[in-house]
Amino acid sequence: GNYQASLSDALQLQQIKLDEFDPILETEKGSKLYRPSLYDFLAHRAIEYFINEEPAVIKPAAGFYFDQEAFFAPASEFAAFKMDPAGKDDLKWQAFSVFQELIRFHLSDKDPAALIDADLFMLKCAEQYSVLQNHHDLYLQALQNLQNTYPSDQHSAGVAYEIALEYNRRGAEYNPNISDTNRWALKSAQETCEKTISSFPGSDGAQNCSILLSQIIQPSMALTVNYANLPDMPFLGSLSFKNIPVMYFRVIKISPEEDRNLRQQERSETIIAKYKSIKADKEWSLKLPEEGDFQSHKAQVRIPALSKGYYVVLVSDSQDFSINEKSVAYTSCWITSISYISESNPSAGKLEFFILDRGKGTALKGVEIQAFAREYNYQTRSYNNKLVDSYVS
Repeated sequence: GNYQASLSDALQLQQIKLDEFDPILETEKGSKLYRPSLYDFLAHRAIEYFINEEPAVIKPAAGFYFDQEAFFAPASEFAAFKMDPAGKDDLKWQAFSVFQELIRFHLSDKDPAALIDADLFMLKCAEQYSVLQNHHDLYLQALQNLQNTYPSDQHSAGVAYEIALEYNRRGAEYNPNISDTNRWALKSAQETCEKTISSFPGSDGAQNCSILLSQIIQPSMALTVNYANLPDMPFLGSLSFKNIPVMYFRVIKISPEEDRNLRQQERSETIIAKYKSIKADKEWSLKLPEEGDFQSHKAQVRIPALSKGYYVVLVSDSQDFSINEKSVAYTSCWITSISYISESNPSAGKLEFFILDRGKGTALKGVEIQAFAREYNYQTRSYNNKLVDSYVS
């Protein structure tokens, strides 16, 4: 096709500096390090087309499969690898054929910038298309080999960033309910980012590592409690937390109507400010285990006994519950001795409720019940609760 034809006179193209085309090209600062010749420009353009083939492109029946570890070999070995010519009609085969030519062209460069860039691009594509079961491990090993080949070159910072990304991907797969596999992957990502930032300050790789590092060390929390709990008895909540050594708790009493309107009409910052202005019924702190793995963990927390009513429980990594560079989460619950179960009765066209003592499970008689319907008010752009009827158990 046209893209292959544009590379037909490779030797001549490799002699033409891309600087000569500055008047007609939009270039970024430093891009000539990675695309020094017209050949580099055209080769990368061809690769981009081949690997982003459109679904409408007719594919050969046999196809081409990335089932060789050679795609993850060091640059010189990959460049010498003989790909199966049976797949030459596949666009991805053609992309990797151009990769080989491009890498061979730069193997003897004094400045390895273009070689590192091309090899890194190739490895990312190989990882994406490989059908080998261990392709993630091969990819990580290949990245580490590339980085170790140029340990003091600032262009290897981009390789280090990809290593950190792979560790970060693995860390996201950690499931403590299954095994400890990948538990410490985020720690490896954090260490890789910090070393890169320290070793190559100002590089693109270091800047990307800074962004990733901020995500890894970002504190997070969430608290859930049962919607209703018995009065005058402590109860348990489920706390999930990440990168937080001490958690602060605050329980406030508020009318459910006021809370409902507040959450419907205000932003989170305003809601938290309102909660902070209400005198706390209970306040305490809890020192959390510092695992050092940057993973999210869960624990049960004891909520002190509360009298009957509606409450909001706030948690924060800030003692004053400030939202400036800190985190605040909240949840609500009822403290009541009443519970109910409901049962739909389609044949009678009604919904039946059974009112019970929450502690004993026995039926309660003479309890007044109000039924509300939730209706949207287009003028206020909010939902209103409209009283439908009243009943007595």
